[in-house]
Amino acid sequence: MNELWRSRIDGCPDAPILQYQDFRVINRVREHSFHLVSGNLELSGDKERAFYDYLLVEDDNGNRIPIEALFDDINVSGLVFPLNKFTQNRWLQQHPDVQNGLLLADLRDIVIEHNKFKVTLWTWGRPKFVFERGKKYRISARLVDFNINKVLATLFELDLRSDGECDPSFVQLITDLRSFALRQPAIDSKLYLQKETKIQKLFRDFEGLDRGGIASALILKQSQQRATRRLLSNRLAVIWGPPGMHTDSA
Repeated sequence: MNELWRSRIDGCPDAPILQYQDFRVINRVREHSFHLVSGNLELSGDKERAFYDYLLVEDDNGNRIPIEALFDDINVSGLVFPLNKFTQNRWLQQHPDVQNGLLLADLRDIVIEHNKFKVTLWTWGRPKFVFERGKKYRISARLVDFNINKVLATLFELDLRSDGECDPSFVQLITDLRSFALRQPAIDSKLYLQKETKIQKLFRDFEGLDRGGIASALILKQSQQRATRRLLSNRLAVIWGPPGMHTDSA
C-alpha cells in the first residue's frame, strides 16, 4: 500500500495514458471511448457490476501535487457508485481539487480497433474540465480491495476445518504478523532479489533478438515484478486476482 501511495505522490509514473475519442449515452450512462497511448490495462471478467475502481484525471505535466494523491480512498471505500442523495455528503468531504478535477471510472471494455487498443469507460463525478477529442488523460487504480471480506471469511473457515492442526493459524497470522517468521529460519532475500534482477535483465537483452517472442513473454510487468519481489523477500506472501488481472502481494 505504501508503494502505491508513493506512486501517486510521484505523479503516477506507471499509470496508463488514454487519448480521448468520443462518447455515447446508454441508459442514461455516459460511455466514453479512448485509445490506449501507453501502459497496460487489464479487464476484469466480471462486468455485471460497475465497481468504479479507477481514477481518471487530465494528464498534465504541472508541478503541483497530483490530484490522485489528494483522493481519500478510505472515506469512500464502502460506497456504491453512482452515489445517491444519502451518500453524496461523503463525496463532498473530498478535497476541492478532487471534486473539480477527478472522475471515478469503471473499465467496461478493451478491444482492438484499427490497430489500436480502444478502451471504454463509464465515469462518475462532476469535474470542471470538459473532455476534448485528442486530449490525454491518466488512469490509475483506486487503493481499495473489493474482495477483502471474502478472503478473510475463507481463511477463517480453513482454520475451523483444520481443527487446530495448522500452527500458526491464518487468523493468528493476520493478528500477529511475526508469528510465522518466528517459526521459520530466516531467508536470504538479498540473494534471491539479485538473481531475479539478473534473470529479468537477461530476458530484456534477448528481447530484440527473439523472433518467436518467447523472451518477451517472460518479461514481467511492473505489477508482476512487485509481486515477485515480495514473494522473494517475505516468508509469507499473498497474491490475488485471476490469471491476466493485476496482481499484488502483502
